[in-house]
Amino acid sequence: MSRKSSPFYEITYETTIVGVFKQSSPHHFIIYPYLCDIHPNGYLVAKGRILADEQATAAKNSEISLKIAGLAAEIELQALTDRFTAGKIKQAKLYTDADRKLLEGVIKPFYDKHFTEIIRLLVENEIPLFKHTALPHLYEADQVIVEKLPAETNLKFTKTAEGTSYTLSASHNGNSIDLLQPDHAIITNQPCVLISGDNLISFDESINGKILGPFLKKNSIEIPKRIEKEYFSKFIRKMVNRCEIEAEGFKVNNLQLSPQAILTPSTDWQGKPILSLSFDYGEKNILPGNPSKSITTIKSDDSGFVFSRLKREMAQEKKFQKALQEMGLTHKAGAFYFKDETTLYTFIDWLKEHADSLSQAGFTIRQYPEKTFCLSKIHIESGIKTGLDWFDLNIKIETGKYSFPFIKLRQHILDGNREYMLPSGEIFLIPEAWMTEYADLMLFSEADAGKIRIRKHHYMLLKSFDFPEVEELVKMAHSTKAALPPLHNVTLRPYQESGYQQISALHHKGFGAILADDMGLGKTLQVIALLSDLYPRENNLNFEEFHIQKDSTPAVQLDLFADFTEATAPTIKKMAPASSTQTHAASLVVMPASLIHNWFYELKRFAPWLSIHVYTGTNRKLSQPMLKRINVILTTYGTLRNDIEKLEAFNFGMIVLDESQQIKNPSSVSTKAVLRITSKRRLAMSGTPIENRVADLWPQMQFVNPGMLGSLNAFHAEFGSTSHSNKQKNAFARLKNLITPFIIRRTKSEVAPELPQLSESIAWCTMNESQQLLYEQQKSAIRNTLLNQLGSDGSLTTSTVVLKALMRLRQISCHPTLAGFDTADESGKFEEVTRKLETLLIEGHKVLIFSSFVKHLELYEKWCSDRNVKYAKLIGSTTNREKVVNSFKKDEEIQIFLISLKAGGVGLNLAEAGYVFLLDPWWNPAAESQAINRAHRIGQDKNVFVYRFISTGTVEEKIIRLQQKKSQMADAIIENGNTMVNLSAEEVKELLA
Repeated sequence: MSRKSSPFYEITYETTIVGVFKQSSPHHFIIYPYLCDIHPNGYLVAKGRILADEQATAAKNSEISLKIAGLAAEIELQALTDRFTAGKIKQAKLYTDADRKLLEGVIKPFYDKHFTEIIRLLVENEIPLFKHTALPHLYEADQVIVEKLPAETNLKFTKTAEGTSYTLSASHNGNSIDLLQPDHAIITNQPCVLISGDNLISFDESINGKILGPFLKKNSIEIPKRIEKEYFSKFIRKMVNRCEIEAEGFKVNNLQLSPQAILTPSTDWQGKPILSLSFDYGEKNILPGNPSKSITTIKSDDSGFVFSRLKREMAQEKKFQKALQEMGLTHKAGAFYFKDETTLYTFIDWLKEHADSLSQAGFTIRQYPEKTFCLSKIHIESGIKTGLDWFDLNIKIETGKYSFPFIKLRQHILDGNREYMLPSGEIFLIPEAWMTEYADLMLFSEADAGKIRIRKHHYMLLKSFDFPEVEELVKMAHSTKAALPPLHNVTLRPYQESGYQQISALHHKGFGAILADDMGLGKTLQVIALLSDLYPRENNLNFEEFHIQKDSTPAVQLDLFADFTEATAPTIKKMAPASSTQTHAASLVVMPASLIHNWFYELKRFAPWLSIHVYTGTNRKLSQPMLKRINVILTTYGTLRNDIEKLEAFNFGMIVLDESQQIKNPSSVSTKAVLRITSKRRLAMSGTPIENRVADLWPQMQFVNPGMLGSLNAFHAEFGSTSHSNKQKNAFARLKNLITPFIIRRTKSEVAPELPQLSESIAWCTMNESQQLLYEQQKSAIRNTLLNQLGSDGSLTTSTVVLKALMRLRQISCHPTLAGFDTADESGKFEEVTRKLETLLIEGHKVLIFSSFVKHLELYEKWCSDRNVKYAKLIGSTTNREKVVNSFKKDEEIQIFLISLKAGGVGLNLAEAGYVFLLDPWWNPAAESQAINRAHRIGQDKNVFVYRFISTGTVEEKIIRLQQKKSQMADAIIENGNTMVNLSAEEVKELLA
């Protein structure tokens, strides 16, 4: 055989990689990668076998050489012996002593696969192959040529008087191969690889090593007549289907048949789903990868053996293959795949979708009888029946000759099992889209006599069905038909009116809602509008008219040093009773204790005709007759928790939860108590209904629409994961679809055009018990001291004492530690400020916090540090002022800026902030304005919200009153910062009134 030109003289690298061919036993061959240098004289010098990465990195094809090294290591004799016999047989005896079935069925296929993969890597990467015996110097004469083209074979059968003689001839590239040469050896059986002199020759799939082997020893094989029939039926029948044959002395029929294309869902050798294509030629089924252009079969009749030769219609077969590729399938080795990873179900769905076009193109779909899928088209018939608070769905599935209720698929969809067995044994494959589209419908529905029953608050699950009843509810969610009740001295902004109308529409249909607007957008005002609609002014004709000032406070004047008793507190319980004929029972508003005063003042400001009862304190009372006279009951979560046995007996007109994230823990006593109270109208309010995790939402939605999100365990299973996988993103999308109609949320940025540029409000704070007691004690002592400072003529003997006394009370109102009291108890104001801060941090806003007391700022500095909240701080002693300011302006993670009045009153431009907190009121309103103007100035593109935190019933409240009455009071009483000028007796009495 002539030697082909090799890449030997084309080697241009100083260091290169070659393959070395070695025979380690009579039956075992292996190829190793070697690292070589090129000798100046033109030959290669082997440096050593490649075993590790560092040995290969210096040469071309280092990655390929490591693959070859790995494959070679796995088929060394010792490695094969250890892997398949656990070392029970010596490696030299593997091919003689190993079990025949193990050797032929397992070991040899493993070896063949690895060896042929090494050959493929050599050929594709043009790595030369040399004989092992030539090491270390490798010359061109030592090269083993790996032939790229396969050899061709031909079988010839000749009938003789004694029986049948058959021979096998082989040729390569037009040259005959003398199979009887002694240097021939079969290396692998399937595919068959032959070493012939200096050539490695492979054969096509028609011939394996077992067929070729006998012809390396003799020219022909004789079959006596006595065993002809058995030999032909068992051995020759298989051989004649593999290669071209000649038959002499036998009857030969030439068949002309057109192929019928058969598609079968199947799996490849790796277990991956495929569409297997084959061709039926009469009774013969042929795979497109079969290399034989003609197929010969053998049958016996009375006259002997008959050879039937079928010539394949290759052009027609390729036409079928091309048609599948044009439909989007990828062809590889006779099988068809999708380009992306897929499942068997993907192919079944594809076959159903393309059934018509496949039939028109001449394809027949054939499935395995043990698992047959129904490929008929699907038709859906649906109807709906409406109840008081539920829907009954009658949905029927029709496919082929079968019809069944959709509810039959319920458990399959919930379990993620797409296979539903039909009575015939066929499998109805539930469409993939249904598994997600109807998952929540199945999850939140109940089976009822073959129908699907769901509660009306799940109507969003029916959007894919064309039901007028559902369309009405969808339109209702965006309704703007509800008439706005009149409120006192206020006009709702468009977004607030829209929020009122949405909640009103939901209540009208029997649904609850969560009002989740950003902090500062007027959630309380929208709820007051709802209460005013529930208890209209015309039904409360006996209400006491109040004179309402322009700010958010009632006009009741409070004496600066009056004894604190319930009688002198804001006249919460002195409201005139409502009409005895009111239609609805009283509504219950539940909130943190710090918000009681806020609610009271806002109700009296915007709807003074509503009768209010505050259900807190030690002598609290509530009865059924009271529920018929009173409009609104204000209480706290703590009171509700303690009195739940009593409160659950009442049926309220409406229940409102303010700061509803308070019940985010479903196992807390407060949450369990809230879920026990009764009312058809339910509303939750929270700027942050989800604070830390999506599970925070379940108790709040369970309150407003019981059962809407299923059981807690089911909710956790469906939506509770915190992963960011596509599956979880889809779960969140499903959850959003469920809850969207019942959550009214507008962010500050969304409604910016409707907001004033500056919005100011007072956040009323209630002191806690120990703080209140301390304040009263100090107030009594200070009052006596101040009275002694008045001269006989009524003038002040010293202004410093007055200022110090008032400052001490201001400090206690903020936090007792500011006045030097060592107490572990926090203050009511501190709790209210931090509660609001937590909300704004979650919403991503920036906040300026001003105080006239540095020590006050230190309390919030510690709060930030304890929670790893990044902040900036600017006080009088700050030296790197510009750096501190720029850090707040430029660092998005710094959301809180603590500023003392003295350090930050002027000269700052902090337009990055949208919220300003004034922790304590100042004598001079102009100083407050300076602080506010740090954020509310030219360049500000956000609406600014200002909160003044005032402790009720304290000197802080009196300061606010005096500021409103005499806006220039600072000019009258303060000179050079803290020096009080001489005041007349009348002015002193006015200050202390």
